[in-house]
Amino acid sequence: MESSAIRPVDPVVAREFLLVMLSSAIRRCRLSEVMCRLTVSLQALQASDSPCIKISVSDTGVGISLEELRGLTDLLVKVSLPAATEWDGLLHVTTTCLQDIEVYRYRFNLLEKVGMAGRLETLPALSKHGRIFSGTEVSASMLVYEGIGNFANWAAGVVRKVSVLRIPMIAFQLKCDGTGISGYNCEIIPEKCDPQPLESSNIERLASGLRDYVLTHGHTLDSPCQSCFPNEENLMMGSGVAGGARRRQIVEVAFAIFKVADYSQSSCCWASTTKNEVLYFHNYSTHPVPECVWKILENKDWERYGLNLGRDPLSMEGPIILKSETLPESMKIIISIHCYSSKVSAPKEHLTSPLDKNLLKRAFKSGLDDLKKTNSSIFLSSRALKVQKYVPDLSRAIAGLILASNDQEFQKECALLLGLDPLDIGVDGKVESCIRDKVYKAIALNDGKDPSDGAVSLFDDAELCPDKKAEAKHRLTVYTCSIPSVKKQNRKNPGLHIQKNACFTNGFY
Repeated sequence: MESSAIRPVDPVVAREFLLVMLSSAIRRCRLSEVMCRLTVSLQALQASDSPCIKISVSDTGVGISLEELRGLTDLLVKVSLPAATEWDGLLHVTTTCLQDIEVYRYRFNLLEKVGMAGRLETLPALSKHGRIFSGTEVSASMLVYEGIGNFANWAAGVVRKVSVLRIPMIAFQLKCDGTGISGYNCEIIPEKCDPQPLESSNIERLASGLRDYVLTHGHTLDSPCQSCFPNEENLMMGSGVAGGARRRQIVEVAFAIFKVADYSQSSCCWASTTKNEVLYFHNYSTHPVPECVWKILENKDWERYGLNLGRDPLSMEGPIILKSETLPESMKIIISIHCYSSKVSAPKEHLTSPLDKNLLKRAFKSGLDDLKKTNSSIFLSSRALKVQKYVPDLSRAIAGLILASNDQEFQKECALLLGLDPLDIGVDGKVESCIRDKVYKAIALNDGKDPSDGAVSLFDDAELCPDKKAEAKHRLTVYTCSIPSVKKQNRKNPGLHIQKNACFTNGFY
């Protein structure tokens, strides 16, 4: 290739070019159903006075078919046409199938407008010398405006993000050769990084991959960061899926909300540079986040989960901003979304199938509900947070009723119902603290539930110790306090209403 024909390519074009080739290679590896290696190779060349980069994506999956070649070149034409005056448009393809006795080579000129036949040039084939193997390599050379160092850094991030999916049977490798980019080499082998067994579901793999991605700061570390995660108490996760056997498309969502180390007290650079992030995958390959995903993120009823999430108005593509009344400002969120077909789809559909927005909304809700279920005391709705403000007065009033009684048998049964030792009745603040904790728990359990589902008993017999259940043979007739609706409450005189012969429930609000 003549060096004078290579001109700078816009970073967006070069990146889309690589993503298309990567997605196509992943599809071929999945079709093979055996262990495959997928390699992204970046080679710094010397073209004239400027460095030129050769981008190559190779795989050991099934060979590329004529149908896939047509779909791939048609899509790459759409990517490359805007840059028609900025690069030569030559694409080199080498491929072979298991049953072939030769390795076939082609060269495409994507800038030709005379159809595939006019673009295609068949090059001399190479003999396989009796060996049985399959695979494909697609490559092109270009010079990008952002520089090969920045492009290599971005490509390394792409390979690391794909590993979040924990795709079984595919080993990923990034090879960078040339001045200034050799430090970006990386390799991701399923057996080394995936603790999940092969029979694990995709959503389990996605959640596991996102967890590892967070703990290792985007896979820039070989092991979890001990500064940010000496243990995993600061990491909260939830996941959800929508779709099924009747729907060809499946959407999975995983959430990770976590706290990184204080930069002033830690040498970890992630503490000061990490932003909230959305990872979007389409048919097992990373893709730019579609605009419809941003709109769903912005319009989601986050207040139901005690969160306020939106896009930075100064950035059209993120980052997202996380706010919460119950979480510190240093908390960060990473959302991973994977949209894929239940079966390996045709080449063109694999690359261009649209996202089902309804499935995405359902997956979001399922994931947030799971996040809330495992962290019920943190992700409370704004209504539940308002109700919580009355809990100290409520628990104090109920404890006062119990302690003010002169009936020791009554106090003993109250202690048993609360799960306390009768001797704890006289301990200062013990009864009030126990009631307060149970009411807080009841609010968290009931938050967001449909009123038609009914309320669960606040002091359920199931919470009593086995040896105390025998003593509490019947539900104690107690006094309970009910709180009027927050909107109707007189703030100057809340007015606790005493109701006799009723059991405490968590449906009081």
